[in-house]
Amino acid sequence: MIVDEFLKTAAILLMLAFMSQNLCAGDNRWRVSDNEMISIEATEAWEDTEPDIVHFAGNFRLEAGSWSLKAEKATVYGKLDRPDSVILSGAPAVIELQVENDSQTQIVLGEAPHIEYLRAQHSIRMSGGSMLSRSGNVMTSSEIVYDIETDRFSAGGPEGVQIRVETED
Repeated sequence: MIVDEFLKTAAILLMLAFMSQNLCAGDNRWRVSDNEMISIEATEAWEDTEPDIVHFAGNFRLEAGSWSLKAEKATVYGKLDRPDSVILSGAPAVIELQVENDSQTQIVLGEAPHIEYLRAQHSIRMSGGSMLSRSGNVMTSSEIVYDIETDRFSAGGPEGVQIRVETED
């Protein structure tokens, strides 16, 4: 029974390799292009009893050309090729995306024990000792929220916020 469910989930994942959709409707900062392939890997995968919920455990990795997610555990809510939200946990969970800013492509990297990607809010919420970096600048805090659409963040928590900024010489 478990093997059958795993094979069914694996078949779904293989089909996703040939499909693509915008990850954030109307958001050109972080999107899957029409020719981009989505790849999902994990040691285990199973469907929830509720529709459109898939759980992954063990070396979860979701990759597309302009973004990637890595974690020990993940739950994807919504369609696998266009998730409504993704909940990641790990030591740490990692999210990496390319964003356009002033006609330049930059890499935004987030790491935390718990990461939530929320498509409707165009946001990434990180908690439990979080780190967000971009262009050599690094911010750490208990909690960080990054708004993908506006390219803005907010941070806070009991330990405060630490920011390291590289100066241009």
